[in-house]
Amino acid sequence: GRLSGNSLDLIEIDAASQTGVDNVRENIIQSARVSPSLGKMKVFIIDEVHMLSLSAFNALLKLLEEPPAHAVFILATTEVHPVPETIISRTQRFDFKKLTISDMADRLRKLATKEKRKLADGVAERIARAARGSMRDAESMLGQLFSFEEEQINHDIADLVLPRTDSAIVYGIMAALVRRRATEALDQFHAFCNDGGDIPTLVHELVLSARTLLLASVDPTIVKETMADLEEGELQEMLALAKEGDTAFFIQITEELLAAERQVTRVSFPELPVEVAIVKITATAGNDTPPPTEPPAKKPTTTTATPAPKRPAKGSGQLSLSAVQDAWQAIQPELTTQPSLRLAAQQASVAALTGT
Repeated sequence: GRLSGNSLDLIEIDAASQTGVDNVRENIIQSARVSPSLGKMKVFIIDEVHMLSLSAFNALLKLLEEPPAHAVFILATTEVHPVPETIISRTQRFDFKKLTISDMADRLRKLATKEKRKLADGVAERIARAARGSMRDAESMLGQLFSFEEEQINHDIADLVLPRTDSAIVYGIMAALVRRRATEALDQFHAFCNDGGDIPTLVHELVLSARTLLLASVDPTIVKETMADLEEGELQEMLALAKEGDTAFFIQITEELLAAERQVTRVSFPELPVEVAIVKITATAGNDTPPPTEPPAKKPTTTTATPAPKRPAKGSGQLSLSAVQDAWQAIQPELTTQPSLRLAAQQASVAALTGT
């Protein structure tokens, strides 16, 4: 028959808290020698196995080399590289991938139907995104929503349990960043904060959007494969937005948002890292307007000529201060066409002349 979850023949061990060799001997080696009480097999699940000490691994290795006929060992980990090769070579390896948003949403809707409840459009996907690939966390969130008596779980109810995000806000901020409109991005971000939105979740969604733009700038087909969870309308919006920038700029956006994501949970004022990222990203233009698509038309040439700077008589060997000042003013227009020299040229002036 099926196990109810409390069978004596199913032993789960958290290696993160039981890392020593004594724990392995007591909980695994000694127990494995005892025959199963009800079923035909005794199953040991060692979670986070990479946390075991080297001595614990060595003790476990001896058991894996000559396991009892009635024992099965399941070693689970998110980090394979710390596990010794001697252990890996004696096991059959299965690599599990994260569930897609659509798969998780379908599972959540089936669970809701089974419980005779309904999820409003978008709620299942919202739960799946908040769970970040963990079906167990998604089901836990769904259970919290089911604690409300309403038959249909709408977004107002979901706001009471799930982090608040808005795909329109995410796209709006990202579009403002790509177009280098600092004020527009800050206004949308502050409106989101004032409305009680969850900043860490928003930044995470912005990072995902930046990743989408980055990949799309390289090859749109990559996005269609890796971002299959996006709705068609959202996908087309992101592909169109990706055409407004280049790969280097999207790398900058991604790096700044990743830095903000690392900081928002560590500072007392979580808005600040996001504000800094917005300003740094949009500072490349120097203002809130996108760069002009066409170069400005040149001013028409007039017949009025600029007087030539006064020059000392040939062979005099002397330069006057006024002649140098006039010459500096005359070359100002040429210097200001170079962005790197523009500010220095505007601020500099000739004050004195020595050594002539």
